[in-house]
Amino acid sequence: MNLKRSLNRPLVMKMVERETLAKWLHDTYEKIAMEVTWKTQEHCRVAFSELPPKNKKVMILLAEALENELPKLGWVRAEKGVKKG
Repeated sequence: MNLKRSLNRPLVMKMVERETLAKWLHDTYEKIAMEVTWKTQEHCRVAFSELPPKNKKVMILLAEALENELPKLGWVRAEKGVKKG
């Protein structure tokens, strides 16, 4: 994936459901942790749907924080049906 952008065009992110993003964050974190032999907490090495409620809440709040902060870093939301350049 090439995240480089021209000076005149902002990066674009599709709006996804926060829980979908939270699940992706959790799954990706666990996958990368395994790849670099980082041992995560045993009770978190489960599917997103099986996470303890507080852990799941943290991931959803992280997804919300990303949604709110990425535009400040130059990312913009793509409207539904709008194709990237």
